[in-house]
Amino acid sequence: MTADKGTLTWTRKGTMGRPLFHLGAREFYPWGAAAVRIRFKTEGAETLMTVNDPGLVLSVTKKK
Repeated sequence: MTADKGTLTWTRKGTMGRPLFHLGAREFYPWGAAAVRIRFKTEGAETLMTVNDPGLVLSVTKKK
């Protein structure tokens, strides 16, 4: 993810970035994929990112 001129984008390797639209409560969806949800949750020194695409869920934890 990158922030370019105030716009948050999501980029997969080898593709062009897609703007992310904020739905509130740290939940986003990428342009062109309204069914996909990207959520962030912070607890203490850890941040959990969850990507829900119908039929697929990816969760990643970043520890500070």
